[in-house]
Amino acid sequence: MTNVLKRLALKGINAAGYTLLRAGEPEAIRAEAVANAEERVARIREEAVANAEERVERIRQEAVANAEERVERIRKEADEDAEMRIGAIRSEAEDDAARRAERNRTETDDHVQVRDASLYPSMVSDIRPIEHITRGCFQDRTEATEASITEYMESEIALGRVFNYFSEYPTQSMLSTNARMAIFGLIRMIKPATVVEIGTYYAGTSEVIARALWENRSGVLHTVDPYGARRCPSILRKWPKELRDRVRYWSENSAAFFERATRDHLQFDMVFVDGNHDFEFALFDLMAAARLLRPGGLIIVDNCEQAGPLSACRSFLRDMPGWEEIGRLASSPDADGPFAAPSTLIADTGFAFLKGPDMVHVGERPVSFGQVRIERPKVTGFQIKLGAESFAGTLHYRVLLRAFEYGTSVIEELKSTGAVRLASDGQRVVNQWLAEPLRTDFGYLYANAVYTTEVELAWTPDDGNTPLQLTKNPVILPLAGPVGGSA
Repeated sequence: MTNVLKRLALKGINAAGYTLLRAGEPEAIRAEAVANAEERVARIREEAVANAEERVERIRQEAVANAEERVERIRKEADEDAEMRIGAIRSEAEDDAARRAERNRTETDDHVQVRDASLYPSMVSDIRPIEHITRGCFQDRTEATEASITEYMESEIALGRVFNYFSEYPTQSMLSTNARMAIFGLIRMIKPATVVEIGTYYAGTSEVIARALWENRSGVLHTVDPYGARRCPSILRKWPKELRDRVRYWSENSAAFFERATRDHLQFDMVFVDGNHDFEFALFDLMAAARLLRPGGLIIVDNCEQAGPLSACRSFLRDMPGWEEIGRLASSPDADGPFAAPSTLIADTGFAFLKGPDMVHVGERPVSFGQVRIERPKVTGFQIKLGAESFAGTLHYRVLLRAFEYGTSVIEELKSTGAVRLASDGQRVVNQWLAEPLRTDFGYLYANAVYTTEVELAWTPDDGNTPLQLTKNPVILPLAGPVGGSA
């Protein structure tokens, strides 16, 4: 029994231990599950935090971008509004300035005679109404020669009607009565289509010219003065409309005017040079005017009692073949000394009359026909029109194409040089094509490219004497043509 009890007791102990072991299993599982759950929760929490941070960063970036975009939009709108307001203010200011300037100009016009009277008492004068001075006279065109000018100045017309009208009038003219009579009569005689006056000053001589053109019933005057922008228009506004319609005033120097005239293909019949009297300026005006003067045209140079204009006339006549003087002022020697009173064709004037040849003369000395603006960056040749009946020799030429952009120091220059034999074979028009066309791609690099071309000619006559005569200046040929030779 004792053994039985022992066995039962031992069995009970084992059963209790087993029961205790079995009872410990759920706790381990639970602990493992808790650990796994905590790990998963931690991982989920980390992922959630990371996702939240990423989302927050994305939202922040989007908000910043939206804010920057909005700020930029607001700034642009503010800039545009500011520009509009500034533009409106500027426009109002300009309008106000224009009104004030016009008011000041009007006040100046109303008081110009009073203010100028202290310096130029003779300028206090009313402009005369439009009227005929030489009605029924000068019916036909008369060539300007020493004989015709002298005959006019001694005629009853000049000494009567013209003298009576222009004696002491216009009072703002700086010319003598004889000089005004001569200018008026010459224009009535030769009937120019285009007259140029270098040096407007107070537009006194301009009025004399305009009255002659009005009586001719044709012709226009271009008068040039860089210092008269305010003075001259106010004077011209006082003229009768019939005279104003005959005048174009240019507030620029003669260099700018001649460049404009070249670009616009203007030609002149008569030029009155009365600008800067220094030698260099007077000579420039002569040379520039001669390029644009029609064959047989007339240049009158004032103040040749002064060294500058007189020396300019003498240099011009020496260097320009075919030109001649009407009279003996510039071409006569200084027999009585360098400062002796000049021997003028018309008394009480300082006029030198220079007459251009009926043809354009080309001699052995190279001559440039000036820079001419062109639209296309290509030159293939030039055209000349021959005027003489008999000639033989070699024509030397150089053609230049220049490309540049204003405001930069960049310039490209291309040139082509050659020579061609010419003889009087009945051919009047010669198209001289270059061996290789001059062409530039300058315009692809510079948006505001400007192109000019220049033709230079020299003539070697077989007889060593006869110049080549052209009916007009050479003309550039921009179109395609045969390579080399004449056509």
